[in-house]
Amino acid sequence: MSTYSPKLSELIARADDLYNRPDMHGSLPLINEILADATLTSDDRALWLYSRGHVHDQIGDFDRSIADFTAALKIPGGQPKRVTYLLCCRGHAHARAGRPEQAIADCTAAIHIRGAPRELVAGALLLRAHQHACCGRDGEAITDLDTAIGLPGATTERIAEGLLGRADMHSRLGRYDDAVADLRAVISLPDAPEPGVALARERLEHLNTAEPPRPGR
Repeated sequence: MSTYSPKLSELIARADDLYNRPDMHGSLPLINEILADATLTSDDRALWLYSRGHVHDQIGDFDRSIADFTAALKIPGGQPKRVTYLLCCRGHAHARAGRPEQAIADCTAAIHIRGAPRELVAGALLLRAHQHACCGRDGEAITDLDTAIGLPGATTERIAEGLLGRADMHSRLGRYDDAVADLRAVISLPDAPEPGVALARERLEHLNTAEPPRPGR
C-alpha cells in the first residue's frame, strides 16, 4: 500500500467523506487537488478520475464526465474489471447525453474484453439494447436482451431487467403473448427484486386490460 504525505492523506479522507454524501458535488474541489498531486499512484489516479467523472455525470456535466472516464481508461495497467467498468460508465454518460452511437461503441468494447466480469457484460448488453431501441433497431435490441437474459453468471436483478426490457419491445411490436410470457417470467424468478416484480405486475395488468389494436389503427 502506498504511503502518502499527511496533506494528501487528509485530502483523500475529506474527499472520500464528501463523495459519499448525497451532495457529492462538494467533493469536486478536493478531488481536483488530489489529482494535481504528482505522487498519486496510477491505480489511485484512475480511481479518482472515475470518482470525478461520476460526480460530473450526476450533475449533468456529461462532457467533463466522459473526459474523466477517458483519461482513466488511458492509464496503463488497467485490469479487465476496471476497464470494463469505465467503458460502461462512459457508455452511460454518452447515453445520458443523447449520443446513442457512442454509447453503443463503448458497450460493444466492454462486452468483448477478455476476462470481463459477467455482471458488467450483462449491464453493457442491457444498455446497448436500450440504445439500439432508441435508434429504431428493434432486432438488434432484442438480440442483446436475449443474450443478457441467458448470460451465465448474470444476477437475478439483471435477468429481470432484461425480461422487462424484452417485454416492452414485444409489446411495442404487437407481440402481446410474448410480452405477457416475459412479464410472468419476471414474477416467477426466484429472489426477484421486488421493484421489478411490482413493475411486471403493473405492466401485465395493463396488457390484460388494454383494448386490442384494431385493423388500420
